[in-house]
Amino acid sequence: MESRIATAGIESPAVLIAEDEFMIRMAISSSLADEGITVYEAATAAEAIDMLETDAEIDLVFSDICMPGLLDGLDLARWVHDHRPTLSVILTSGDVRKSQLADDAGPFIAKPYDFESVATYIVALARANKKARAQ
Repeated sequence: MESRIATAGIESPAVLIAEDEFMIRMAISSSLADEGITVYEAATAAEAIDMLETDAEIDLVFSDICMPGLLDGLDLARWVHDHRPTLSVILTSGDVRKSQLADDAGPFIAKPYDFESVATYIVALARANKKARAQ
């Protein structure tokens, strides 16, 4: 179920949120949209990969590790590193033990997190990624 909730212009970075918890996905998506970020949403890792295969505009992936389906957030991070190596991946989980699994995949943010702080971090990293890719 692809959802694009905001487009702030051609220069706006795009972030893909892969999160199975609807309320969490909506809250972080809303926080990012408020910062002028184009937001795509996926409820599973498989949906996220489908979007990444068809949309070259995504600048950063923010994914929960624990998601339903055959693939989890770690599988998604591995796919991104193999197929879209210029993208940054930030992983999150309510199980802080998962942070050890995420060590090689990229930054890890433990749940529960402050939506504004996480949005600020994601915005800064997405804008830096977009700028680096444009050069």
